[in-house]
Amino acid sequence: MNRAFKESFVPILGLLGLLFLLLLYVRYQVGLDAGEVTVITIQASASDVTDDDLLEEEPDVFLAADKQGSEIFDLIVENQWQQAELRVNQLIKQRDDALAWSLFGILRYKQQQDKEALMLLDSAATKSPVWPTLFFYRGLVNSRLGNLDAAQADYRRIMQFNENHFEAHYNLGLLLIRQDEFAEAVTVLKRATTLAGGGRRARAHYQLGRAWAEQGEALWDGARSNFNLAIRHLPGFIEPRIALAKLHPDNEEGWAASERELQEILELDTGNASVLFALAQLATAKGLTTVAISRYQQLLQYAPEHIAGRYNLGLLLLKDKKWREARDQFSRVLESEPKNVTALFNRGRANYRIEEYSMALADYHLALDLRKGDYPEVLLNIGLVHVALQDFNAAQQSYRQALSLREDYPSAWYNLGLLYMRQEQTEEAIKAFNRAVTLRKEYVQAWYNLGVLYGRQEQNDKSIAAYEKALELRPYYTKARLNLAVRWSRVGQPAKAVEHYRKVLEEDATYSSAWYNLSLVYLELKQYEEAELAIHKMLAMEPDSVKARVLLADILTALGRHADAVGVLEEAVDIESDSTLLRLALAKNLRLTGQPEQARKEIYKGLALDPENQELHDELQLLETQFNKN
Repeated sequence: MNRAFKESFVPILGLLGLLFLLLLYVRYQVGLDAGEVTVITIQASASDVTDDDLLEEEPDVFLAADKQGSEIFDLIVENQWQQAELRVNQLIKQRDDALAWSLFGILRYKQQQDKEALMLLDSAATKSPVWPTLFFYRGLVNSRLGNLDAAQADYRRIMQFNENHFEAHYNLGLLLIRQDEFAEAVTVLKRATTLAGGGRRARAHYQLGRAWAEQGEALWDGARSNFNLAIRHLPGFIEPRIALAKLHPDNEEGWAASERELQEILELDTGNASVLFALAQLATAKGLTTVAISRYQQLLQYAPEHIAGRYNLGLLLLKDKKWREARDQFSRVLESEPKNVTALFNRGRANYRIEEYSMALADYHLALDLRKGDYPEVLLNIGLVHVALQDFNAAQQSYRQALSLREDYPSAWYNLGLLYMRQEQTEEAIKAFNRAVTLRKEYVQAWYNLGVLYGRQEQNDKSIAAYEKALELRPYYTKARLNLAVRWSRVGQPAKAVEHYRKVLEEDATYSSAWYNLSLVYLELKQYEEAELAIHKMLAMEPDSVKARVLLADILTALGRHADAVGVLEEAVDIESDSTLLRLALAKNLRLTGQPEQARKEIYKGLALDPENQELHDELQLLETQFNKN
């Protein structure tokens, strides 16, 4: 089972999955918002992150023996930072040693000035006598800066000084989990569980359970054992209870068991953010978008600053096409985390859907700047905005930039193909769509559009193959089946066309275009009664359809029922009186029913509309010849 119950779309953006894909001819709409193939990153709970709250309350022996250093450390811990900085600067002037510079680095770390903290701790590491604890703090700083390998090295270094250092083992274990090095994380965290008791041991067992769980279902027994040990050592520890609830099969029965256990936890701790978050994720895994939205909203009532919950809610609202509400959620995320790149990207997606194009571009460009230009999904979506603004050159440039960063980006090839399709650059569009399906075999929309384009070129074999691939991937893709039927008819296989029209109508008997096309094919097959039945089905749904009446008249003419055809065509002429084609068809049937004067009147009415119409002149000559009148 997906133990984190992670949200994902595939894609529309994507994107994903995607939103607003077109019908018969695609009409060159933008497809695949890039965000619709983006997986939400679930933020860790408090128990998953490396922090320094696990340090011994009493300073180590080295520091305890140093009165000035101990006093400064106490000031730092008590957040009396101004006084601590004054004292530490005095200490550095007195003695340029590792402890003095380390204390300065720890102060900056506490003040969240991590880059300066790292510089100071690096300097401390070059001084003597060596103070081992500085490597632990440097590990914390490196971890927070994302220098994970360096952080690992620092924790291992302090373990060389003290092989029983719980905090170094614990934090190293977390780093290894973070870097997907689960087997080694198990070894390190096993050792951590033997180095402490009470709450700290409970946390170590919880993280050890996570390391087991991440290695796959075959090792879940080890995960369950450690989660239960965590609860035994700390009965009020919620996270291992939630983790146990997630260790169920990824099916309806497993989901039900997970939900029962989570609800039991919630009864013990109403409003617990972690439980509500897990329930929301579970609802998403089950495809219950409305329930998931409600869960996240409930979570935010209890924990308004829960960034992961707010972010996931925004994504679900995007999926639910509630663009403005989604934008509000991402804006709230950005209030807390102004440089949250994915929140900027998704707010841009929401603004795009609201047609706030300038705001969408502003969000996308800021996200692109934060990633130093390396964000293909953003470049793709910038292209979508430019298409909406009818700036096709700018759109093409954006798609090309995305492909320069990720040449194997199927969504970019697909949208580039749509752009070429819009500009009637058929060969370029075909190349782009073929590239898309090479990279993503199951790309249904790309296969569909290849069918459309090959059909326009009368490359019927290729068109048929593309539509059949689209239908293999999506059996109920009605537009693809309709177009496939048209292609079979074009290659002289009307029976196959009938087969596909019938399948369409089995799925949706109200599809009037399918009834019309089916009637045409039956007429071609000279199955006139079936053709008449089919066109009457269309007329029942579209009683004012002129083209349906024209086809019915052709069928009636083929059956020799010219008088009936005249009546149908007279109805058509009443609806569309300025049509020379209708006047001509009516005149022919009047002639065939022995009504030359009425036929002549229709011809003259047609000639009044189009005096140079040769078909009308030819019909008039035939009429005069047939009835021997000058």
